[in-house]
Amino acid sequence: MNNHTLKDYIEVEQIEPTYFEGRACEHCLKPISDQDHASRRFCLKTKDAYGNIIDCKSDYFREKEAPSKIVQVALIKKHKGIARRINELLSKKSSIVSTQDLDAYDIDLQHSLEYFISSNGQLTSIFLEHTIFSNPITKTHKIISNDK
Repeated sequence: MNNHTLKDYIEVEQIEPTYFEGRACEHCLKPISDQDHASRRFCLKTKDAYGNIIDCKSDYFREKEAPSKIVQVALIKKHKGIARRINELLSKKSSIVSTQDLDAYDIDLQHSLEYFISSNGQLTSIFLEHTIFSNPITKTHKIISNDK
């Protein structure tokens, strides 16, 4: 038989956390103990009684990035709406339309992602899914899909 003594458990002395350094979570401002790693800036991830994860670090950066995301979401939504209206126009009319047709479907060429004016005066407006070539003399517009 083996003469090694097996221990059922190892007693570890529990040290009461101290808060002399005055560190706090950057999100919820709860104190961070001096015994935690010096680079800790946020609380540890925890679960509440309902199983929801509480993560101060993710919440902090989500709130910090929110203003720029709001601007991006509004811009993307606007251009997707223009693309949808161009598709509706193409389904009702042909690929060559008049300025009145663009106005009826609220397609403003000034809101394109990019535009070029050639030497002959032709305006090329590039949208998300389509490119519109505009002839200022005949006031006609040719719509071409950007699928390549």
